[in-house]
Amino acid sequence: MSPSEPTLLIVEDEADIRELLGTELKMEGFHVETAENGRVALDAMERRRFDLVITDLKMPVVGGLAVLAQAKRVNPPIPVIVATGWASAGSADVCRASGAEVVLLKPFDLDEMIGNVKRLLNARSVAPQVS
Repeated sequence: MSPSEPTLLIVEDEADIRELLGTELKMEGFHVETAENGRVALDAMERRRFDLVITDLKMPVVGGLAVLAQAKRVNPPIPVIVATGWASAGSADVCRASGAEVVLLKPFDLDEMIGNVKRLLNARSVAPQVS
């Protein structure tokens, strides 16, 4: 892994989606770590710093809102994308109010997801870092 290669955390309880998204993002040049539920993701965020998090909203054990809250607590400027099959106007608003930059409804378009990842990472690298 090169030092400039962004590291992404994908949190998804559906193995097919997790593996497909991870494979596609690796092919785009990202380093990817995956978690099958929110508990595993919270543990991963304690061990390392990620450049972007993609999380499902509804998961067993620990849900996506807890993942979003932890990501923002340990690294406030981190971009977070929430992908869910259970989105409503209310849940999307809650995700955005909690700090999610993007909320996508499943099944999402893979090109749209990758475009959002690149856009958010580019915006972050251009934005001044506050120390």
